Amino acid sequence: MKLRLPVLLTGLCVLIAAGLVLMPTPAGIDPKTMRAAALVLVALALFATGALPEYISSLAFLTFGMLLAVAPAETVFAGFYATAVWLVFGGLIVGVAIRVTGLGERCARLLMSMFGTSYVRVIGGIMLMSILFALVMPSSLGRVVILIPIIVALSDRLGFELGSKGRTGLVVAAGFGTLIPAFTVLPANVPNMVLAGAAETLYGVHLTYGSYAALHVPATGLPKAVLIFLLIMLMFRDTPKPVEQLVTAEKTPWSLGEIKLAWILGVSLLLWVTDTWHGISPAWVAMASGLACLLPRIGVLPPNAFNEKVQFGGMFYVAGILGLGAVVAESGLGEMLGRALMMALDLQPGENARNFAALTGVYTLIGMLTTMPALPAVLTPLGSELSQATGLPLLTVLMIQVIGFSTIILPYQMPPVVMSLQIGRIPYAHGVRMTLALALTSLILLTPLNFVWYQFLGYLP
Repeated sequence: MKLRLPVLLTGLCVLIAAGLVLMPTPAGIDPKTMRAAALVLVALALFATGALPEYISSLAFLTFGMLLAVAPAETVFAGFYATAVWLVFGGLIVGVAIRVTGLGERCARLLMSMFGTSYVRVIGGIMLMSILFALVMPSSLGRVVILIPIIVALSDRLGFELGSKGRTGLVVAAGFGTLIPAFTVLPANVPNMVLAGAAETLYGVHLTYGSYAALHVPATGLPKAVLIFLLIMLMFRDTPKPVEQLVTAEKTPWSLGEIKLAWILGVSLLLWVTDTWHGISPAWVAMASGLACLLPRIGVLPPNAFNEKVQFGGMFYVAGILGLGAVVAESGLGEMLGRALMMALDLQPGENARNFAALTGVYTLIGMLTTMPALPAVLTPLGSELSQATGLPLLTVLMIQVIGFSTIILPYQMPPVVMSLQIGRIPYAHGVRMTLALALTSLILLTPLNFVWYQFLGYLP
C-alpha cells in the first residue's frame, strides 16, 4: 500500500524526535527541554499534516506530555484552564441548537434575500458580515461556532453539496473573514490581547484601540480581506444551484424553539458587546448560553442532544494547541529559536527595510512553532533586545508582531481556522491551500505596504 506524504513526513519527525531523546544532552541544556523539543516536533507534524484527526493529535500530545514529564500537569493541560476552551464548549452546544431549531435555515434564507444567488455577491456579503461580527463579538472561536452552521445552511440552499468548491469557498469566507482582518482590531482576537497585556506588563506600553487600528487596519486588515476574497474567487468559485425557490424568512412562521434560541442569542450578544462594562468573560457567557439551550422546558435541545449531537473533538483540539503553546513558552524553546534566528540574520541598526522584513519573516516562522495564541507571550519579552539590535523603537518592534501573527502558514496555527473547517466539514487540504496562498501573497505584497505605512505614521526613524 502506498504511504501518503503526511504519514511519511510524520514518521520522519518521529525518528528525529527519538534521536533528540536518545542523544547525549548538550552542555547547558536541560534534558527536559530536549524531551519537550521532541514532543513538540511530533505534535506539530501531526497538526500540520493532518495525518491523524486533530482531536487524536491533541490527546496524543497531552498523554505523552505527561508520560515524558516535559512540564508540570498545569502547563501541559493549560488549555483546559483557558477560557477559549470553555467558549468553544458553549459555542458547540449553541451551534447544535442553531441547526436543530431551524434558526440556521431561517438565517440562510435571510442571507439569500440580501445577497441573492450570485457567488461573487454571496462571498462578498459573507466577508462583510463576518468582519462586522468581529467588531461586536470579542472571540473569534465564538464567532466561528455561531457563523459556520448558518453558512452551511446557506450552502445547502444554494445547492453546494458536501465536498464542492462552492461550499468550501463559503466556509472559508466566514472562517477566514471573521479571523484574519480582526487581528487588526485590538479586542477581537486572543493574540491581540496577549500582546497588549504583555507589552503593558513588561514595558509599561499601553496600546489603545484607535492607534492600534490606525496602524494595522489600512495596511494589514483591509488588504488581507481583499486578498481572501480574491483567492476564494480564484480557487473555489462555483455556480449556485438553488434547490428551492427563494423564500424570505418572514413568510415562514417562527417555531417556539427558534424564538427561544433567538432570545438566548440576543442576550448573549448583548453581554458579549458590553463585556468591558460588566467584566464577564465571553467564555462564561457562551457557557451560560449552552446551558440555557440544554435546560428542560427553557431550552431548545432534546435530552439526548448533549451526548449524541455535540461533537467534543474541537474542544480537545483547542486544549491541545493551547497546551502546546504553554509547553513551548515554559520550556524556552520559542525563545531559543528566536535568538538563534536573530543571530543568523545579523541585524544591524540603520538598515530599516532589511530589519523590518527580517522581523516580519522571523515572527511568521516562529508562529509555526508556538502557534499564534502563544506567539506574543514568547516574543514580547525579546522586544527590548530586538529594539537594540535593529535600532527600531520598542513600540515598532512590538507592533510588527501583528504582521507576523496575522500571517498563518498552516491551519493548525490558529484554532478558529481548524474549527471552521471541522464544523463546515471541509477537508484539511483545502485549508492548507488557502493558508499557504494567503501567507505567500501577504508576505510578498503587504510587507512593503506595511513598511511604507509605518514610515508614514512615524513608527520608523
